[in-house]
This record gives sequence, structure tokens and C-alpha cells, in this order.
Amino acid sequence: APPPYLRMLDDDDRRPPLRAPPKPKLTIGRTILLTCFALGINYGWNIFFVLSAPLFTSLGMSYFWNSFATASGPVTGLLQPLFGMWMDSSQSRFGKRKPFLLGGLVVSMVGMLTFANCQVLGNLFGDSDSDNTAAIVIAVISLWLFNLGLNVIQAAGMSLVMDICVDELDLDRGTTFVSVMSGVATLSANFMGFINFIPLGIFKHNYQYLYYIGVILIPLSTLP
Repeated sequence: APPPYLRMLDDDDRRPPLRAPPKPKLTIGRTILLTCFALGINYGWNIFFVLSAPLFTSLGMSYFWNSFATASGPVTGLLQPLFGMWMDSSQSRFGKRKPFLLGGLVVSMVGMLTFANCQVLGNLFGDSDSDNTAAIVIAVISLWLFNLGLNVIQAAGMSLVMDICVDELDLDRGTTFVSVMSGVATLSANFMGFINFIPLGIFKHNYQYLYYIGVILIPLSTLP
């Protein structure tokens, strides 16, 4: 029998050759299209947190109704697991996720458009310089619709990421891209808050420009 040190060498020689690490199956381009929904919804949420309180103050909203309106984000966020259950049990011929993505998109767009024009709509319902009751009611309802729609989009978008990224490496890349998109949206929304769009002369208030940018950005980031 060969000496022990030779047997050790023989065992080392019989080890399988090193293999290259596995690569993700999804391309970077497809991963970006899959996760870019996070860009639109996080832009919308950051605009909401930055602009809603100053607008409510200018409308003369009470502290209670201000708190009730701003609570729409976290409260509707608690419904995301329920949305996930509905999606998983869906038998729609359009798929489990797409109907919810489109439904959340429509609801959030209605909320953003009515919130951006709450003062104009309030004047149509009889508001005056000293009474903004209609505008306040419209703004509160709009924010709840807006946040509900965004939470539906996020629930459907993250479920879609989990459905398509079945490989562990694809899932790691997908969740990383979601975080990157969220960070880019946060920086962009807060940076754009410093820009004065009023000289463009299209809308009366600066917040309207930022919300209309969201009206364009959210569909573009969700539909791919």
C-alpha cells in the first residue's frame, strides 16, 4: 500500500475541476423593465410626503384631517398581503398580476389628477377664499385613492418579480434593482422639489407640475 501522504495526493488529484460561477438567466435590460415599477411608485410617494402637508396647511385643514389624510399611506400599505392573496387566487385570463397592475395604475392616476386639481375642483363645488371645504374633502379622498393604487402596484410588481426571478441569482439581482430604482426615485423627487416650474405658465401652483410628472412617470414605469 502507498504511504499516507501519497494517498492524500491521489485524493487531491481526483477532485473535480473548479467551475465558473453560475450566471443570472435574466438580462440586465429585462431586469430593469421588470423592476422599474418601483421608480414610479416611489416618486409618487415622495412627492406625497413632501407636498401634501404644505398644501393642506394652505387650504386651512385641521390637524385631525391632516393626520387622517397622511395616514392613508401606511394604512393602505397594511392591505398589501391581502392584495397578494387575491392575486394568487385569481383565475383571470389576463394573468394573476396584470389586472392588479392596471387596476392600481388607474386608481392611482385618478387620485393624482384629482389631488393636483383639488382647488380647481373645490371652486366648482362652491369654495370661496375663506372656505375650502370641498377642496379639502377632494384632497383627502384623492390621497387615499392615490396611496391605495400605489400599494396595489407595489404588491403586484413585487409578486411579478418573485414569479419571474425563479433562480436565486435572478432574485438577488431583481431585489437589488428594486432598491436602486427606489433610491433614484427618492433623490429625483426631492431634487425636483427645489425647481420652480411656475414660469412655464401651464399651471398656477408648483406642486401641480410635480404631480403631473408623476401622472406621466407612473404609467411609463408600470406598463413595461
